[in-house]
Amino acid sequence: VLLRASERDPKMLNQALEILERVYDWRSPNRHEPYELFYFGLARQKQGLRHLGNAIRLEDRASRAPDDKRHKDFESQAVEQRQMANGRLREADELLAHLVDRGELLRMTYNHRLQIARQLGDDELFHESAEAYLGQMTQEVQFVENELKRTVIPDYEADKYKELLDLKAEELDVRALYADWHFHRKNFQAALDQMNIVLQLDPTRSDNYYNRGRVRIELNDTENAKDDFRYFLATSQLPASSAKKTFATKVLTQ
Repeated sequence: VLLRASERDPKMLNQALEILERVYDWRSPNRHEPYELFYFGLARQKQGLRHLGNAIRLEDRASRAPDDKRHKDFESQAVEQRQMANGRLREADELLAHLVDRGELLRMTYNHRLQIARQLGDDELFHESAEAYLGQMTQEVQFVENELKRTVIPDYEADKYKELLDLKAEELDVRALYADWHFHRKNFQAALDQMNIVLQLDPTRSDNYYNRGRVRIELNDTENAKDDFRYFLATSQLPASSAKKTFATKVLTQ
């Protein structure tokens, strides 16, 4: 409850961690209930992200500091916050790794591990976790779809349909993140494969047409890229002065 409430009140994260740390110390990791490990890992991840946010704010203040002394002070504090962030994120990943070893809560665990890996810049862990997540997601979606076909109970059918929608929304976010990761590593075909699936699952995601257009430009598929940019410009709610709209317009007028 405290962990969920920490979205509104950051102080509650410290209270949640105090309880989770005390419970965790009672026994070895393999003897904990899976949700105890998962929530402790989630709390550590949130703690790491809080330190990371502090680091980014301090780096911004350092860039705007009026003198060299304040610049160095802010910069030093930012380095300290990044070190603390990385430490907490690694602790979170170690907790979640126990769940992978035990084969429990795998979809959620892989999802959080890939997010942590992205923040840590661990490409190997990110790629491994993303692939494992997608494999687990396929199994869970298939199970829910089979349940929808099997059931004749309206309430159960409604619950499973909502679950299926939630799973697909989660999958969209992960695939979009995976595509972005591939794009920045110049794995353009792999990025395109992910974007195609994203837009097949949800053809209304305007920004993803822009992203696919960028990928297609890199693959020298200019005509299809222009089609994506046209759809993006026709549906985007971004201001006309945005960098994305400027780029898309430039491609279309060349």
